Amino acid sequence: MLTVVIPIKEQKGITQAFLESNKWVFIKYHPVVIDSGGGEALKSYSRIYIKKDIPFWEARKLGYSLVKTPFTLNLDADVIVPNGYVQGGLELLEQANIGAVSIFFEDDGAGLRPHWGTLQYGISLWRTELLKRLYDYERSNGYCECVYMWRKLEQNGFRIETLPMRAKHLK
Repeated sequence: MLTVVIPIKEQKGITQAFLESNKWVFIKYHPVVIDSGGGEALKSYSRIYIKKDIPFWEARKLGYSLVKTPFTLNLDADVIVPNGYVQGGLELLEQANIGAVSIFFEDDGAGLRPHWGTLQYGISLWRTELLKRLYDYERSNGYCECVYMWRKLEQNGFRIETLPMRAKHLK
């Protein structure tokens, strides 16, 4: 029913906290991991593990190409998934015209970065076929990935929904 796609490139000490905090997700859904360095700890939890040093958007696209389930969870390797998010998101995706479900990050007390006022792409649930069709992001397009993908979703006649919870960002 659900595949988790994780592009990873280690950022000092984050991978271990990411692994420990999200272990329940990895055990239940056995992710597709595209490791551009430092993600070896996820290998034993992965359904598919590919070691390839590529930009994150290419890693995502490669991961998406391997998904065969109806739904995909994008999961950046610096995010903690809150309890109830996956189940609640899957329930929302069963409704017509909802293409993705995302949440905001909790405020870390240091103030939010400007684009953090948007729902996050790096912890978003999608209808897989829609995601495969729409994802063509490249950093050079001038937008952050979040804004870019939400615009594409809307332009294709789908809605994004949210849940009343916050994800924790490990940076």
